[in-house]
Amino acid sequence: MKEEKIAIITDSSSGLPAELLAKNDIQVINIPIRVGEKVYREGAGLDPLWFQAEMAETDQVPVLEQLPVSVLQEQMNNLRTAGYTDALYILLSGGISPLASKVEACANLVDGLKVTVFDSLTAGASLAQMVQLAVAMRRDGCDVSEILTALREYQGSSATLLVLRNLRQLNKHGYVSNGSTLVSNILLRLKTLALFDETGRLVMVDTQSRLKTLYKEVTKRAHKDYLNLQDRMVITIMETPDRMSTDSLDEIREQLTSTFPKAKVVVKPFPPSLITITGAHSAGITWGPDWEFLALKKN
Repeated sequence: MKEEKIAIITDSSSGLPAELLAKNDIQVINIPIRVGEKVYREGAGLDPLWFQAEMAETDQVPVLEQLPVSVLQEQMNNLRTAGYTDALYILLSGGISPLASKVEACANLVDGLKVTVFDSLTAGASLAQMVQLAVAMRRDGCDVSEILTALREYQGSSATLLVLRNLRQLNKHGYVSNGSTLVSNILLRLKTLALFDETGRLVMVDTQSRLKTLYKEVTKRAHKDYLNLQDRMVITIMETPDRMSTDSLDEIREQLTSTFPKAKVVVKPFPPSLITITGAHSAGITWGPDWEFLALKKN
């Protein structure tokens, strides 16, 4: 029986740096973003700060461009030629992007390569944690089935809360599962809080939120997880390049560090693909187990 050789593929919304991708043999799909007649590729020289400024000035609503089947088929062919027997795709939530379903539809295009698609049902820092968990388990000799079990465990014990200031994109593309008509509250300096539900779509938690509400919401939802995880918990604040509300996010970080003293609280960039979906001046907070803890647990 031929030895299993697993390729791990994610998309650029994970925000994983190029050096980490190369070091750990992680393949990446650079998500194309269309703004009017221009198409940019996240992770391929697209500067987040420049993109943020471009979005703030344009009247066009940016959209995530669908990848042609030929691009996915070429990637799969290259993997098969390189000797991979399995390709595990760990991707941005299918509730806000068609990428996972598109890859699923292409799964049988290349003979000799078994393609498995794992819909993360989330985005950003949580997706990055899942990818790093999968890489560690592959390194330890785990097969695809074992990796999927661990990914589902992470999925069930993590959450991502998005903080939105401009709801134009969500209204335009229907990324909200409750179907409510929303009005941008940017002029009121209020924020909308949204969570990924069990299908990976966004559910509005609060449309009239202020800093105090945001802190209480995260604390309420993360408290039980913290009691179980303690120093094995990671809380990540994802911020846009212009730092939507610098003082507010700094205060949130200080409060979370004080409330969850054993947890690791870190700050990561908010990826352009998520800015495209959620609008300019957004941010995110994600929490869950440290991928290193889960990887060790499986050994």
